[in-house]
Amino acid sequence: MRFTPEQYNEYLKKRGQKVGKSKGKKQKYNNQGNWYDGIYFRSQLELRRYCQLKILMNTGEISGFIIQPRFILQIGDENNKAITYSGDFLILNNDGTYIVEDTKGYENQQWQRTYKMFKLKYPNVELKILKNEDV
Repeated sequence: MRFTPEQYNEYLKKRGQKVGKSKGKKQKYNNQGNWYDGIYFRSQLELRRYCQLKILMNTGEISGFIIQPRFILQIGDENNKAITYSGDFLILNNDGTYIVEDTKGYENQQWQRTYKMFKLKYPNVELKILKNEDV
């Protein structure tokens, strides 16, 4: 399914996310987002990995992949929102196993806390961090 930038912005609004960037505002880690196949990728690294995964899927090396899988790290209640984590990709291997991948140019302290929470909640799920040199 392909989205236009306007359709994607409408999708983000429905999910309660901010749409667009204010003029002149720099990205936090100097990453540049791009549209490709009707999907907005937050970084060049994420886009490169997407292209690699498409090739792997088309050649039959993997069964498929999901973009932006969401995991609940801590359940919320009426007073507190749930804490969630969205990886960049969930890769479905031919043998029925799966791997969560996250592309990172920089690992900050918040990411380290999120990683620890993820491993506590999902100890049997492999969470792989990909950096520029890996992709």
